[in-house]
Amino acid sequence: TGAVGAALGNMQNACWTQVVLEQSLEMEAVPLGIGCLPGDSMIQVNRFGHRVVNEKAVYNERSQVHFNWDIARAEYTNLVLFMIYDQRTAEEYAGRYPIPGEPTGEDYVIIGETLEELVDAIQARLESIHEDTAGVELDEGFLDNLRSTVGQYNEFAECGVDRQFHRGEAAIEVLFHGPELNDYPNPRMHPLSDKGPYYCIILGGGALETKGGPVVNSRAEILNTSGEPIPGLYGAGNCVASAAGQGYWAAGGMIGPALTFGYLAAISATEDLELPDHGKPEQMASLRRR
Repeated sequence: TGAVGAALGNMQNACWTQVVLEQSLEMEAVPLGIGCLPGDSMIQVNRFGHRVVNEKAVYNERSQVHFNWDIARAEYTNLVLFMIYDQRTAEEYAGRYPIPGEPTGEDYVIIGETLEELVDAIQARLESIHEDTAGVELDEGFLDNLRSTVGQYNEFAECGVDRQFHRGEAAIEVLFHGPELNDYPNPRMHPLSDKGPYYCIILGGGALETKGGPVVNSRAEILNTSGEPIPGLYGAGNCVASAAGQGYWAAGGMIGPALTFGYLAAISATEDLELPDHGKPEQMASLRRR
């Protein structure tokens, strides 16, 4: 497209999903993005030990927290996040990706009998993948902040209101995350246990599909950098700049625009053909009826 002067758009966006970091480091293609984070006695924290997101938010929106740039620190402070949960979640949600069933099994699950042991194990794991994470490490205040974060989260779970990120308030969060497995006021929140063992899975930001590419108009014609159609060139699907922009219209939400713009491209291409006048109307009418 560059050779013919096509304009590119929406290149900064994708259909985002979280992934298990260590799994993605081992595989050329990650087998499954994390659409729904399982567990109610579960939180996500950054390398400072702070919650930074509603853990039950829809994956496209939730995953974008990984890309927040901290101008004061000149770093992506949420480049990796730590999903921390207790024995209750490990048992109640076993087998729901990414929490494996018993035995714990998967190498990416980090375990500690206490929060202190868990933090030491997380730091050791980060050191082992140091080159792959651009040197991400836990802040020296991580353990103290984690204790404070867990305490605050537990208070929210007790009263049923997440005053930080409004977890469990949206209907889609209730729908997406399966049966209600606790009797607390908010079924998507349960206090973390004050006793171990505790578990951690390191998460990163990933993408299901692209949303950028050549810019098209309402006829599915690809435009040049001056905004004019390039003769005979049309586009549809994930290879062009998405009509959805930053948005994501739920699972399979890219199929509709692909079909629509594919149809528009077919209409436009047919209209632009130099056909005999006596044949063109009949062919167009037939195509539109289909």
